Amino acid sequence: MILGEVPEGTETAVSVPEWIRMERIAAEDMANGTVTHSGFTAYTSGGSGTHLATGTPWTAGNGKRAFFTLGLLKAGGALANGTKVTVGDSRDRVYFYIDENLELRDRSAVVTLIYKENGREVKRRTVEIGQTHLLPVVMRDGGTIYMEQYEEYLDHYDPLDEYATEQIYTGLPWAEKNSGLDNQEIEPLYEKWSDIWVWDQIPYEEPGQVFNDGWPYTAFIIFRANQEVMTLNDKPLSAFQYCHNRNKRNSDGIVTASYVRHNKILRGTFYEELSNESKWFLPGIRQMEDALTQYYTTFREFQSDYYWSASAGERENGSSGQSRVRARATMVLPDGNYVNSGGGDGRGEDTYAYELGRGGYALRTESLRIRAFRVDLDRVD
Repeated sequence: MILGEVPEGTETAVSVPEWIRMERIAAEDMANGTVTHSGFTAYTSGGSGTHLATGTPWTAGNGKRAFFTLGLLKAGGALANGTKVTVGDSRDRVYFYIDENLELRDRSAVVTLIYKENGREVKRRTVEIGQTHLLPVVMRDGGTIYMEQYEEYLDHYDPLDEYATEQIYTGLPWAEKNSGLDNQEIEPLYEKWSDIWVWDQIPYEEPGQVFNDGWPYTAFIIFRANQEVMTLNDKPLSAFQYCHNRNKRNSDGIVTASYVRHNKILRGTFYEELSNESKWFLPGIRQMEDALTQYYTTFREFQSDYYWSASAGERENGSSGQSRVRARATMVLPDGNYVNSGGGDGRGEDTYAYELGRGGYALRTESLRIRAFRVDLDRVD
């Protein structure tokens, strides 16, 4: 198998795309749920291994890298030379590692397959691998963010998966039941804090009214929920983790972000953001609404389904504060308006309750649809 178009009579590609690489896992490893026969070490939490060993024979995901790490495909990276593999057994497995497409246009790569018997070529064919681009969403409050075209949790087609594993799911909760985040108050977040100068106190939106600050709150909630580490075989524990796992990781499987906790008499407990190197996020309410409106006719699901936002729910029966067990989902209506998702504001917490069919004020454990967004098109290598 060779990446790129290969002229007849040769085994050298004319050109090789920089954004895609391959890696072979031996059939013996697939048969045993190991990775050592392929020359790799098994990943363990807190350990130094790089590849996922399932421990069971012929299991989907065995031999996959634990993380898509920074620099993986670049010169000097672990897969920089992964442009050609030799498959010696029909049960060998080849994983393709594909970089994110930030070009706002579809792209494709050709894989040339050369079949041999007793060392002599008997035929060859090509396979084209396509990758769609991100969709720009122009925000009503200014700026542009970028949305994935496909909800990848709906499209898991590993031939070894018998559709009985955690890789298959039709939606995700804002927070998995008993994960802690399903009953947790999200503290306010500040972009910058100063004990001296008021003008150096720059808050993000309140946790119960996250309209445009989905990006900072996604990384922060991942931090507060202790969901920083997720391998490429894990099922996300939250809508946040699904979006956040689009980010490239360091060798420890972490996306760098740091926070400091403050506790002030007049303000209570809140956090200040010191760094956030993530790019992918769960959108705020208005961010999701603007996407639903702009691509209403493009995606049928945008005309009928609820989508999670990064906002916790407002306080029960209120319009400020925060519910510990609810979050805000949104959906666009045929008349162009959006469903309500507030806390009721004096009319009762059931006013916009999702489970009663009245709106997007939903229990965090409800399984709803998700779209991941990218904050910009800057490359992360």
